[in-house]
Amino acid sequence: MKTAEGRTLQILITTGLEDADRTALGLNTALVAQSSGVETHVFFTLRGTFWACRTQRKELPRPDILDIIEQLGALGAKLSCCTKCLDQHCMLPEHAESSSLLRADIRPAGLASIVNRAASGMPSLTF
Repeated sequence: MKTAEGRTLQILITTGLEDADRTALGLNTALVAQSSGVETHVFFTLRGTFWACRTQRKELPRPDILDIIEQLGALGAKLSCCTKCLDQHCMLPEHAESSSLLRADIRPAGLASIVNRAASGMPSLTF
C-alpha cells in the first residue's frame, strides 16, 4: 500500500455534529496530506458517518466541512464510509441502496479495509 514515493496516510473521522471543529481538523489534515502528494485515505465511521451522508437533515455548524470533502474527492483522496454505520446515521426511506446514501466520491467499505491498511504499516490518525 505504498505510493511511488512510499508516503501514505489513513485518517479516521469518528466525530459528527457534537464536535465539528475536530472533524474539520481531521479533514483539513487529510487535505494538506493529499495536496502534498501523500496518498490519503479518509474513513468515516461512528458519528463521523454523518458527514458522508448525501442528505443532511440538520443545519450544519461548519458548512465548510462539506466543501473540504468535495475538495478531497477532486484531489483523488480515497474516501470511504463504514457500511455498518450507514443504517444508523444515513438511512432515509427514499434510498434503497447504501451506495445512494453517500456523497459523491465516497464509497461504502467495511472495517476490514482500515485494518488491512494499518496492518500493512499505513500510519493512521483518528479525529
